[in-house]
Amino acid sequence: MQTKFSLCITDSLKYSNTFQWIYKDLPPSEDAILLIRSYVTQDLYHIFKVHFNTQKEANRALMAFLQLSLQLIKLNVWKKRSVIWKQWKLSQGTI
Repeated sequence: MQTKFSLCITDSLKYSNTFQWIYKDLPPSEDAILLIRSYVTQDLYHIFKVHFNTQKEANRALMAFLQLSLQLIKLNVWKKRSVIWKQWKLSQGTI
């Protein structure tokens, strides 16, 4: 049941105007940029803006940076945390 639910959410995200650019080779929508802007500090945005000629190029580079950052966080933090949690549960005999 949970897998089916997860697939429904994933499918909805893939076709959402806000998130479809993540799954397809598309530029981010205006909604996506507004969402990301609410999570990105002006300082971080300024770092990218000064290195690119247009706002579109700066946004594209920032999105790529955020995607890479999220992948690294997942790999270096969440996966390791998950392994440690499973080891702890095994040591407590709860699995």
